[in-house]
Amino acid sequence: MKKTAVIFSMALLMLAALSSFQAQAADNVQVLVWTSNGGYHVEVEALKGNATDWGYDINTLETGLNATVLEGIDILIVNAPDYVLTAEVAVINTWFGAESDRGLWVVGESDYGGYWYPHGLNTTHVGVNDVVMAVGGHIFIQDDAVNDEVMNDGSGYRVVASVPNLDDNPAKYIMKGVENISMHGPANVVAYKSYTGTGRNVTGVMDKEFDDHDYQWLIKTSSTGAVADQDFDDDAYWEGYAVGVNESIPMAACEWDLTDSKNKLVLTGESIFADYKNMFDIATRYRNNTALQNPEMTHNILDWFSGKLSMGAPGFEIMTVFIALAIIPAIARRRK
Repeated sequence: MKKTAVIFSMALLMLAALSSFQAQAADNVQVLVWTSNGGYHVEVEALKGNATDWGYDINTLETGLNATVLEGIDILIVNAPDYVLTAEVAVINTWFGAESDRGLWVVGESDYGGYWYPHGLNTTHVGVNDVVMAVGGHIFIQDDAVNDEVMNDGSGYRVVASVPNLDDNPAKYIMKGVENISMHGPANVVAYKSYTGTGRNVTGVMDKEFDDHDYQWLIKTSSTGAVADQDFDDDAYWEGYAVGVNESIPMAACEWDLTDSKNKLVLTGESIFADYKNMFDIATRYRNNTALQNPEMTHNILDWFSGKLSMGAPGFEIMTVFIALAIIPAIARRRK
């Protein structure tokens, strides 16, 4: 009887541990969407509503970024600001490397009319690519725009990216259940094997196949996508894919094991989670009601950052339940 009591107590302890684990997991992950310094897509109300159900609290900020603002934040979304102050880059870099299990999502924009540059404006008002460089990343926003004259939401600049990466790990898990993503006026992403310089003076070696570092592309345009130089500057700043060539172009990418804290980075060429032009929706607005999975991709990215994304292996809680339930029949048999 004593052995039976001990085994039964162990089972209860395991179940208690599971309850504690689930209670901790129920605490919402804190996300900050930072849309400042001229950023346009400030409305994320649909995301806020969905994210609460996913286990995330969406905080928003439209003013300057400092260390105090980032206290308690687990995931930072740098939402396509026109520029980032060098002091803000330093704050982001310090926050990102200070603890593990942090995610950084950097968003781009197209170069429409020369109003937005990934390299910023000058040496003090830099761009989102400087944020990536600061944390040691190798995936960047190309200083151009993308059109797709076939796969779009009624016009070429309203790109619907439609070629997800379902082969590579972790990309195939981040893109699970995702086929089409609305990207209204986006830029594309580009990977560099290596680079030197800062700001407007960066030169690098492009990695078109995404096979040189711990990074992967997530989704591309259809084969009718093409880079467009809309501001006609024809410069050499943060370039990559050739202008005017029809090809499947990467529009989002991920990178991992950055800084000593081994944290994660995602880049998207547009604010796929924003209310703007109904991007965060389940169907296109103008083109044949094509199904969209912007919510699913956003959810998967947040889960990848926070470690909640299922990667095919059973979790701790499943094993705990299995062990506890397996013990109880054994106890019953011994008592007969």
